[in-house]
Amino acid sequence: MRRIRRTVSILLTMILMTMVLAGCGDTGNQAGSSTNPPKQDSAQADSGQAGSDDQDEQAQDTPAAPQQMQKITIGVIDGSLAGSIVWCAQQEGIFEKYGIEVEAQTFTNGMVMLEAIDNIDVALTGIGGILAGTINYDTQIISVIAPDSGTQYLFVRPDGAIAAAGQGHNTLNPEIYGDAESWKGAQVLSTSGNVLQYLLMNVLDGFGLTLDDVQVTWMDMPTCNASFLAGEGDAATVTGSVSYAEDKADYVVAATGPMCDLGLTTCMLADPAKIEAKETHDAMVTFLKACFESVEWMRDNADAAQAHMIDWCEYCGQECTPQLAKLYLAADPNYTLEEVYTMMHETSSEGDYSVVEERLLKILDFYVQCENYVESDKDKFLDNKFTTSIIDEVYESK
Repeated sequence: MRRIRRTVSILLTMILMTMVLAGCGDTGNQAGSSTNPPKQDSAQADSGQAGSDDQDEQAQDTPAAPQQMQKITIGVIDGSLAGSIVWCAQQEGIFEKYGIEVEAQTFTNGMVMLEAIDNIDVALTGIGGILAGTINYDTQIISVIAPDSGTQYLFVRPDGAIAAAGQGHNTLNPEIYGDAESWKGAQVLSTSGNVLQYLLMNVLDGFGLTLDDVQVTWMDMPTCNASFLAGEGDAATVTGSVSYAEDKADYVVAATGPMCDLGLTTCMLADPAKIEAKETHDAMVTFLKACFESVEWMRDNADAAQAHMIDWCEYCGQECTPQLAKLYLAADPNYTLEEVYTMMHETSSEGDYSVVEERLLKILDFYVQCENYVESDKDKFLDNKFTTSIIDEVYESK
């Protein structure tokens, strides 16, 4: 009989415990199984404050749902400095930090990139792509990236009249070698219709001269370089890694792009419709935020940035030594957010345009002289081809 009573007692105790646990179990499951607990009815809301406090505490400990990744497709030129910003941001987890997935398509040049502009949200390109994009492809400039004249060099022979004339005679920059007399009649090897011709014309203008005052042989850049090394010409224009080659050590750097303040730059272009559309607009803002953080990271981590530059070039099938990587990054340092914002808003010296617009217009003038463009193309360029809507939003949110 005692055993039966004891058994009944144990059973009653177990039933009571089961009822209590069942009541507690409902409350616990509501707080722990869902990020947003089920909405309480009026009866539940009136029940004990302690239970409500427990739910609030447990809800606060529950991690928030992951934010959906933004997506953007960009175009970059193989081995370009602009591309190195994107590469660093990808490798260092900066894009991931900002919650954006970036698909980067690589191209050999800006013109080829623009042919695929319908499939690209943002194009990162140099002067050729900038002018073609704004004049012929109805794209707008949304940001500036970096200067683009650091590797353009004009070499002269060390035993020639130009080097012998020394420096201090050019009104553009006193560091430029030669004087008007030594440059008159000089035999120059250069490439026509591009930035190397623009460099040569600026140098001559600083001496009060024009192309008519020198004897120019126009050829492609590799041929120009090979011919100069073979002993032809008094001066030659080159660009890229050729400017830093060991075979140039015995020649005199008469002028460079930065000495002449050519104003060449790389920019980001986008279709106006995509700039206006909320999804792509927001993605562009996020992309620029991440890119500017990448620029700051590269400035603070020079050695690692150089290593990334080498990897980026190798990915594009181009050779880049540590020395070249260092020279490239130093020649055309990427602009910071503050620098870009100022350039896109600060009034130019002539007072009519922004600094960026004025620089690009001067280069467009040169291409008009070369008959690559016509005078009316200036109006096309200025007709709503420049917007600050994206950079303003990035700057205001910093």
